[in-house]
Amino acid sequence: MFLSVCFSISSQQAEVSEAKKTVVPQYENILNSSNHLHMQIYKDENTENLVLHNNKKDGKRSLIITSNEKVKRFFYNEHFYLYYAEYWHIGKKVSESNLERVVYYFYPEENSLTDYKKLKYKLETKEYVITEKKYIQTFYDSLSRVIEKNEFSLITDSEKLEFKFTENFVKPSIPARKDYTYLFRYDEAGRVVQEDEVHLFYRNDYTLRNTKTYIRKNVYEYVNENIPPVTTFYENNVLRMKTVYTSNKDYVQNVYFDSDTYVKVQYKDGRKVSEVFYAEGKAYE
Repeated sequence: MFLSVCFSISSQQAEVSEAKKTVVPQYENILNSSNHLHMQIYKDENTENLVLHNNKKDGKRSLIITSNEKVKRFFYNEHFYLYYAEYWHIGKKVSESNLERVVYYFYPEENSLTDYKKLKYKLETKEYVITEKKYIQTFYDSLSRVIEKNEFSLITDSEKLEFKFTENFVKPSIPARKDYTYLFRYDEAGRVVQEDEVHLFYRNDYTLRNTKTYIRKNVYEYVNENIPPVTTFYENNVLRMKTVYTSNKDYVQNVYFDSDTYVKVQYKDGRKVSEVFYAEGKAYE
């Protein structure tokens, strides 16, 4: 048996503007038979609607957010750690509603390492994008920054991903083929100093053995906090571009080719003012 209690978060009259009246948000508390909070609903016409569900049996909590045709459900354990999330599209009929993606959250031991570069991490997420048949694995450091992200394609002949998702993670039997790996490095100030993208290519849509690997890398050097960093770009570990700023809109960009040739382009106020081609140490205007 549940009881419903509704009240305003403020007794003051909301200000009325000429363009639009501000709606005062409302809370609705639903109590159980023991007069304990079972569910709390937050209503606000200006924002998304929130529902907080309190499960006294196992100490878990859930938060539901609704906005038009979208519904998000977040599940927390007895220690208030987020461990599972669902994202739904809600149609006019039950048959038109579908689960679009789910995310699992894992909080590992101190000595846990990422899959690719074996970096220490504090949080791992496993996300299944059902509508795209994609799996994304992301690792975060102790400051909640992404340090490694791996994207996989789920190989299946079915047009729809046939797998039952539950709150408790179960690894699906569907083969997952890695397409991308992204790596991020930070300095002591929390700035990104290096970004890596590893792209794997395959012979066809169903094979699991890659035939080619392409690596892009950007390195950032912060020499002056008031202007963008010096940016160096590598392609498969070969230097391809270097950009040096003297102000926010003034910079020189060198584009490197094979055989010791490159183009030096100078920009003033964001516009190209000169371009010089170099080959074997000689300049050609």
